[in-house]
Amino acid sequence: MLVAGAIGGIYFLRGKSNAEQIDSIAVLPFVNATNDPNNEYMSDGLTDSLINALSQLPNLKVMARSTVFRYKGNQELPQKIGQELQVSAVLLGRVTQHGGQLGIQADLVNTADGTELWGSHYEPQMADIMQVQSGITRDLSDRLRMRVGADEKQRLGSAGTTNPEAYRLYLEGRQLWYGRTSQGLTKSIDLFQQAIAADPNYALAYTGLADTYNVIPSYVQDITSRQARLLADEASRKALELDDSLAEAHAARASALAVAWRWSEAEPEFRRALELSPNSAAVHYFYAFIYLVPEKRTDEALHELQIALSLDPLSPIVNTNYAATLMVAHRYPEAIAQFQKTLERDPSFGPAHLKLSYLYATMGRFAEANSEMQKFSPTPGHWSADAKGYNELSLVALPKLGEWQADAALTFAVRGDRDKAIEYLNKAFSDQSSELPLGIRFPALDPLRSDPRFADLMHRLGLPE
Repeated sequence: MLVAGAIGGIYFLRGKSNAEQIDSIAVLPFVNATNDPNNEYMSDGLTDSLINALSQLPNLKVMARSTVFRYKGNQELPQKIGQELQVSAVLLGRVTQHGGQLGIQADLVNTADGTELWGSHYEPQMADIMQVQSGITRDLSDRLRMRVGADEKQRLGSAGTTNPEAYRLYLEGRQLWYGRTSQGLTKSIDLFQQAIAADPNYALAYTGLADTYNVIPSYVQDITSRQARLLADEASRKALELDDSLAEAHAARASALAVAWRWSEAEPEFRRALELSPNSAAVHYFYAFIYLVPEKRTDEALHELQIALSLDPLSPIVNTNYAATLMVAHRYPEAIAQFQKTLERDPSFGPAHLKLSYLYATMGRFAEANSEMQKFSPTPGHWSADAKGYNELSLVALPKLGEWQADAALTFAVRGDRDKAIEYLNKAFSDQSSELPLGIRFPALDPLRSDPRFADLMHRLGLPE
């Protein structure tokens, strides 16, 4: 099977000379050559499955999805792409279809010289597509040169279901989840629920549901943070009940607990997820930004974000929030440089413009702050390049966010209006805004930190002052 051959091939190579050892890999997006664009979820899903399976192996650096998918449709030589990503091998894949029969070709390429290290062809039936993952265990038993326990071998790369319809629905839902659009996230909930109906014991489908509810308040105004956190809590608990050995389940549970401000319960789940999947960029990222930053453990957060960036260097959101954490650390020149680096690569990436706007405003550079806010959300009118103008512009632009009260508090703080800033912070608290524990650490709020009302808010959030 595809994953089995890929992993087995990699570890077969580990037994050879040091010159041929594979210690880092990029799984490039599999090509959908089935002549049916509706099968895109399948080729993308196989790519995701390989990345997730490989990320669970120790001592193997695996590039994350958001980085490798930047190369989707790229015609450059795999050797060049691998060198750009600074990995020692690149795995290529191609999916074809003839009737109900699939053809899956996989090739491992050495990025040092472009030679093919390993290649194989598989022909599963459409109904057996999930078996592409489960075959990994047999191959690992024969070829893996590392110490992996029998239980780990059984778990590694498993599709999590024997129901092909549940698997298909899960893959489709996950692809929409990655897209982060309001319509796509709403649709993904329906697909994950259908996957659960097809297989009520499908833990991965519950993790997809929990992950969607963890992020959806920022994209869909019809679902409040309060509603979403209850649903995420329920789905993540169910996922763990079904499969406590699943890294994705612990990661979803950790995020659900952090979003619910249940800080002491969240960290053990993050750490367990990292034990099970030490090379998951997403787990390192979420652990840093939704747990360590609110907990005022900024140096640890920066370290985790650096790990995430080593695995996912092209992710716009990881790059943006690394810059935001540098801002939280009051390392302003580094933060500006990091924001600008992100925007050079993704000029239209809104979150980077928004957070750079906050930084410029905090520094009193209001002309630049206004310019960045306008790039985040173009707003007609003339706004003066001072604290008052910036605050007025923000109040027009920010309501376009799913949750914006905490953001509005930042702009009132910059203006020097403590009462309004605290009023909006309390509104964010009442709405249980998922943005509040992050925004509370932004330096724009530094003038408020000596206010007893701010100390009371921190106490209610359960966070250190």
